[in-house]
Amino acid sequence: ELEKALPALQEAEAALNVLTKKDISVLKAYSKPPPLVEMTLSGVMTVLKRPATWEESKKQLGDANFMMKLLNYDKDNMDDPLLKKIGKFSADPEFTPESVGKVSSAAKGMCMWVRAMEVYGSVAKDVGPKRARLKAAQENLAKKQAALASAQEQLAVVLAKVKSLRDKYEESMSCKKVLKDELTDLEGKLQRAEKLVTGLAGERTRWEASIGGYEKFLASLPGDTLLAAAFLSYAGPFPSEFRDELVKGTWMPQVKLLNIPASENFDFSGFLADPSNVRDWNIQGLPADSFSTENGVMVTRGRRWPLMIDPQGQAVRWIKNMEAKSGLKVMSLSASDMVRQLESAVQFGRPVLLADIMEEIDPVLEPLLAKAFIRRNNQLLVKIGDKEVDFSPEFKLYITTKLSNPNYTPEVSTKAMIVNFAVKESGLEAQLLNTVVKNERPDLDKQKNDLVVKVCIATSCLRGVQCSDLALHTAVFGNCRAAPRVK
Repeated sequence: ELEKALPALQEAEAALNVLTKKDISVLKAYSKPPPLVEMTLSGVMTVLKRPATWEESKKQLGDANFMMKLLNYDKDNMDDPLLKKIGKFSADPEFTPESVGKVSSAAKGMCMWVRAMEVYGSVAKDVGPKRARLKAAQENLAKKQAALASAQEQLAVVLAKVKSLRDKYEESMSCKKVLKDELTDLEGKLQRAEKLVTGLAGERTRWEASIGGYEKFLASLPGDTLLAAAFLSYAGPFPSEFRDELVKGTWMPQVKLLNIPASENFDFSGFLADPSNVRDWNIQGLPADSFSTENGVMVTRGRRWPLMIDPQGQAVRWIKNMEAKSGLKVMSLSASDMVRQLESAVQFGRPVLLADIMEEIDPVLEPLLAKAFIRRNNQLLVKIGDKEVDFSPEFKLYITTKLSNPNYTPEVSTKAMIVNFAVKESGLEAQLLNTVVKNERPDLDKQKNDLVVKVCIATSCLRGVQCSDLALHTAVFGNCRAAPRVK
């Protein structure tokens, strides 16, 4: 019923909201207002419980909060005497929004508001008792629901106790099986532990020696790392005797002077090279002497592209054999399609061997040689000529020259790793010996190569077995006896 009166009230409030200060000023300007305007303001004053005179009306119109008083009026608490007074205005046939609106548009909205107050107050008077009864019924319902919730909680407590007793019963019934399974497991662990101790008894001496070697290696790691970094950065262009002089005569005394722990007999190849990789290099054509092994480490472990001084062609043969399975592209600077082939290799991650360059390097290679990569979104690009090409992380660049004593500019030396593959007398002696054996006793040469391959395979298998064994033991939280595969 109350909702039926709301549209008239909302319409009246909307009419009040459109009134401006100018409209209020027009009403205040009347010294003797028209009868309908005076009647409307008298009705408003009656609702506001103020004297129904024009002087009081003008006084209230001058209040800055007059409109807020009308909009926020407490319409739910109008008593019967006030409603009777308002009803006298509404009963006047001239007191209608249409009649008042013809005289003053500002007074029209106030007329609508007075009439809406009477309608709303009359309806609210009838709805009040119903609201009280509704509130009482809701309170009674809330009490009943609270009693129901209490009963449900008590029932839940009882059901929880029943479930707890059932769980304890099932736990007690399964305890015997758990204990029996645990006994079987412990017996199996004990048997495996006995087998493990018996089987590894012979490894104790080797492991103790390995632990001592690892401890010594870790103690010397700072100085060895420093020497290896210096060797990798600066020793590439020099022959073997100069490299030894750098390490033993220059760098090692400085390391000792600074009290940095380092190995007494530092070996660059032994520190950075994996023996299995070195054997693979030897099979692929890299000479087995220490000088060539150092060169192999610098070519494969350096961060800059290698530029190899290779008058005898040893580096070219080794690179071709090592990268044959990766689709190596061999090209020269004089080739007409060199740039196109290089772009394809960079984009698809194929290794490139740029052979027989001179002392001048094509400017097209400068961004690639300097690794001047361009990062754009998630792409890694490099500029080759006037074109930006996607750079694959699998790409490798090898550069060789047949010049025995080239004179490269400092810019080239800083962008590329110059590695001297020029063979000296000692290296030639070792290679000549291999050549003589290959021609005079091919059976011994084949037997030696077969043994090298077998040793390489066996060493790789041994390392794989050791890693698998340690991983198996570690996978069971360090408890070797828990691993059922230990035999």
